[in-house]
Amino acid sequence: IPAHFARIKGCDFGFEHCAAGVELAHDRDQDILYLIDSYKKEGELAPYHAAWFNKSNKWVPVAWPHDGLNTDKAGGGTVKDAYALHGVNMMSKSARYPRVAGQDEKAGPQPQWPIIDQMRERMMTGRFKVFSTQQQWLEEKRNYHVKANATGEMKPVSRNDDLLKATFYALMMLR
Repeated sequence: IPAHFARIKGCDFGFEHCAAGVELAHDRDQDILYLIDSYKKEGELAPYHAAWFNKSNKWVPVAWPHDGLNTDKAGGGTVKDAYALHGVNMMSKSARYPRVAGQDEKAGPQPQWPIIDQMRERMMTGRFKVFSTQQQWLEEKRNYHVKANATGEMKPVSRNDDLLKATFYALMMLR
């Protein structure tokens, strides 16, 4: 990876399900994203996961979901702060879409379809590439699907998608 490529990491918190992290390198000249590393583990607390985020490129900012403002399972502060306490370079605010002209930036839960569509478009145009060593990520992508809910609306099935979610958060904050 050339030194001039921008970097960002994404985090999906979890305890009962896997916590996950990804690292992306961005060739800004070509606007191509490379998924270069990923990690996921179930049943561990922030210090354990922080070790992955800090193992290399500790300076890289980490995008995280709005549930990082929930209270940490170990007690006390927020989940995001528990990671930051262990040296993870957490971004100052949760992952969100860029502000639209004339509107305030929306914090909290974000709609899923815009980021799914953005990643799909990047993949189809060759602007999102995954290192072949990232087999867990590729397996999640192969199994990712949607299902109609009771009203007939198509919704992504949130099962075994921790690495994808971490990727979505990083992509949302790429700016």
